[in-house]
Amino acid sequence: MTKVTSIRQLRLACSAEEPEDFFISLGLARSSKSIMLTEDGHFDIVNEIDDTQQVLTAGELFTHSNIGQAIANGAFYAY
Repeated sequence: MTKVTSIRQLRLACSAEEPEDFFISLGLARSSKSIMLTEDGHFDIVNEIDDTQQVLTAGELFTHSNIGQAIANGAFYAY
């Protein structure tokens, strides 16, 4: 398990051809996600709790998801 501390670190972790697994720590619970980069540099996110999908820019991680805030708060991890 590795704490993700920046969007740059997230981008590097997602540069593989297969989706990478991440989670937001919610104390005793987790919000699991699979994330990969698209060809145009967007983040393709699958929210495991309800199987919804989002395709977001780095800026939208802060406005259209809770990933940006989780990174800023030290609660976002890769595993």
